[in-house]
Amino acid sequence: MRCNFANRRPWSVLLTALLAMPAWQSPSLAEDGSLQTTDVVLDAPLVIDAPLVIDAPIETSDISDAASAEEPQIEFGDWLGYNASQSQMSWLSGGDFGMFSLESLPSLKIGQESALLIGTGFHFLNGPATPDLPPRLFDFQAACQVRKAFSQHTLLDVRLGVGAFSDFEGSARKGVRFPGHMVAYHELDTEFVSVFGVEFLDRDDISLLPVAGLVWKPHEDLVLEMIFPRPKVQMQLNDSSALYIGGELGGGTWAIERTGPFNDNVTYRDLRITCGVMHFGDSSDSVLEVGWAFDRSLEFRSHQGDQDLDGAFMLRSITHY
Repeated sequence: MRCNFANRRPWSVLLTALLAMPAWQSPSLAEDGSLQTTDVVLDAPLVIDAPLVIDAPIETSDISDAASAEEPQIEFGDWLGYNASQSQMSWLSGGDFGMFSLESLPSLKIGQESALLIGTGFHFLNGPATPDLPPRLFDFQAACQVRKAFSQHTLLDVRLGVGAFSDFEGSARKGVRFPGHMVAYHELDTEFVSVFGVEFLDRDDISLLPVAGLVWKPHEDLVLEMIFPRPKVQMQLNDSSALYIGGELGGGTWAIERTGPFNDNVTYRDLRITCGVMHFGDSSDSVLEVGWAFDRSLEFRSHQGDQDLDGAFMLRSITHY
């Protein structure tokens, strides 16, 4: 949509309308005392030298195009932030213990520099037969996150949060945790980016993890994220999708009420190998992945009922927006 408002003259429009009216009549007195009228004539008509000009018709598509142009466009190899998932649905299917989870995570939207964020999670458990576990677990989180470039080559991603992770049957206070991260990215050259920082898990089994490694892009269709604890290899398939293989640490700690009753904390832990397809474009991307969870275990703060678990198949959908 292109409209030229520079030459608009509101008063000219008004005067044009007046000129279209009949000549004005002005009353006066003649010498004999009678009343007469005299036409008031303008010496020259007023000309509007610069009327409103619309260069092109207004189309609604122009408005939508302008709005979309302001949104960040995601391309292959773009860095979205550390642990940037914003919503995910996952299913772990194991013979002795399974879990179905729906999570909305406190993470910045793509293009945001800072925000106060809220997150929730719902976990539905299947098993084990022993020891006793509640059928449902819940997460409620709040976080403050800043993702900002401090120079042309350096970017810092910081998230500080607090959350209650519990079945909310026993003492939820024991399930209060402070997860977050502080990770810096520094571009060494066009192919290499160094990554270093720390991730705060605040779990009973692991309090924090160092974050360190390199991102290497040896080819425009290949990205190697050699980063502990979340390594990943991405291969571009076409302009809007990519295939990847990755690894990560899974699980969490929750406060629960056990049979007795007595309050306890349970920690579920696993290691995961995942393979997925990412679809990107516009201002969001989505991921569908399959994986295998191994080295699985359940550990209790009371150590009553600790056990190792069999491996499990995993199916997960993730969205960044």
